[in-house]
Amino acid sequence: MIHQFAPLDTPDAVARFLTHWRPNLAILAESEIWPNTLAALRRADTPSALVNARLSGSSLRLWQRLPRSARKVFGSFGLIHSQDDASHDVLLTLAPEAEMLRGENLKSAAAPLPADATALAALHAAIGTRPVWCAASTHKGEEELILAAHRDLLDDHPDLLLILCPRHPDRADEIMRLTDLHLSRRSTGALPDAQTQVYLADTFGEMGLWFRLARLTLLGGSLVDGIGGHNPWEPARLGAAFVSGPFVVNAAPDFAALTAAGATRMVDPNALVDAIADLLYDDATRDSMAQAGATLVRQQAALRDALVQKLIARVKS
Repeated sequence: MIHQFAPLDTPDAVARFLTHWRPNLAILAESEIWPNTLAALRRADTPSALVNARLSGSSLRLWQRLPRSARKVFGSFGLIHSQDDASHDVLLTLAPEAEMLRGENLKSAAAPLPADATALAALHAAIGTRPVWCAASTHKGEEELILAAHRDLLDDHPDLLLILCPRHPDRADEIMRLTDLHLSRRSTGALPDAQTQVYLADTFGEMGLWFRLARLTLLGGSLVDGIGGHNPWEPARLGAAFVSGPFVVNAAPDFAALTAAGATRMVDPNALVDAIADLLYDDATRDSMAQAGATLVRQQAALRDALVQKLIARVKS
């Protein structure tokens, strides 16, 4: 594999890029639609495909204002894979001659998040048999809700540990000022001890650890409006039981599929205590959620493999 930045979408830059690399197939992803690039690919008779296509409300309105241009641009693709029904239906009208595939977000078929085995063993040893829940990829305005819920949970479950993973670890100092609970920071190298009530995971690249350690995960970016939610397939691929708040517009089709399968639940941001407590101590329900998520992940992997075969078949010899 060779990594090369795509050219600016200007005729000269695209022409130089294609002359140098002479691709046998061009694959564009999601909403990365570059008209000059597609026009040059058409002139070079190079097949192109659009995968994981998703038209947001703003991009949909833009293309609807330019119907002739939209049909010309999207008609360049010989194969279009869309990640939700709304995008599929619109693209079907814009590119009626393209082979259309409807599937879930390709993020569902990505490799599971890794975890350092030594670090995982050390954390297991430090935590012991304590129940653990995780709040993952949290944002400003969410930590207050989560820490308040955890304080209430500690009244009935004093050994409960919260692993709090902010989306932006550089907010750690700000988060520490929100609570007087006993807190340890991952970035200092400290492990949680018997007195630790909150373990602040203020590091990058370790989410695979936290999903594996927690009985239950709350996906952040979903408790307050304006963020849009985060990738729910990451915990699902690891067989982790997880819940989310209601504000998940950026991944709405994914959450809808996982919710319908029984793999996750939407929880009320103002009723976190009951929602978390009910699942933390209900092994059967958590196991059922995890199994449902794993089943859906396997199904999506099969769809990914079918897409790969269709792409290979379109490679220009």
